[in-house]
Amino acid sequence: MSGLKQRIIGALVLISLAVIFVPMMFDEPHNERAVRSLDIPEEPPFPEVNAPGDADRLEGVPSYRVEQLDPAPVPDVIEAPAMGQEPSVAGDDSASAEAGDPVPLVGEQDPESPPSVRQETRPAEVTDTEVPAEVADSDAGPASGDEASEADADADFQRTLEGAWILQLGSFGNADNARRLRDNVRERGYGAHLQEVTRGDQRLVRVFSGPFAEKAEAEKAKSVLDEAFGIKSLVTKGEG
Repeated sequence: MSGLKQRIIGALVLISLAVIFVPMMFDEPHNERAVRSLDIPEEPPFPEVNAPGDADRLEGVPSYRVEQLDPAPVPDVIEAPAMGQEPSVAGDDSASAEAGDPVPLVGEQDPESPPSVRQETRPAEVTDTEVPAEVADSDAGPASGDEASEADADADFQRTLEGAWILQLGSFGNADNARRLRDNVRERGYGAHLQEVTRGDQRLVRVFSGPFAEKAEAEKAKSVLDEAFGIKSLVTKGEG
């Protein structure tokens, strides 16, 4: 009995659900938005405007009259005189014809006037001048004298080396480089001299600085000159 009752209740529930949802499946969807209709007014009538004609446009414009001018007269072409001929002038020809005087030509000169002198400029000739031998000897004299004095100073330096300290700056195969270093050292306030040394077939020129009475003075000069010229000098004992 209870099972029959449950089946009846379940059938009623299914029927009620079918009654609710079946119509919803077959109905069209509804748009919930509210549609507002806009009233567009009609186009108002525009007044007709008549465009002015060509005659109306020209009423306020002043009138102009175009006059054609006569072209200016072109002067007669004057022919250029040929080479060796003078230009002819009408007024002068008539005056000379009436007076009967001859017309002077360009090539003719007045016999009373002196002839013109034509000066020609010629470039000055450059001649090789010989320099007297005395002048050449005088020019070469100071240089040779300087070299002799330098040689004497180097000889005196060699005699004062005994028992003193000297700074050997370097040896050069080129004497010009040795002299350049010697002059630079002298500009620094240090004494510098040259010494020629022969090693086999090679001739070298040594550069010395000094002499120094104490080894400490030589070491001090070494540090200054090495830093100034980027060299590695050597402190040695002089030999007479």
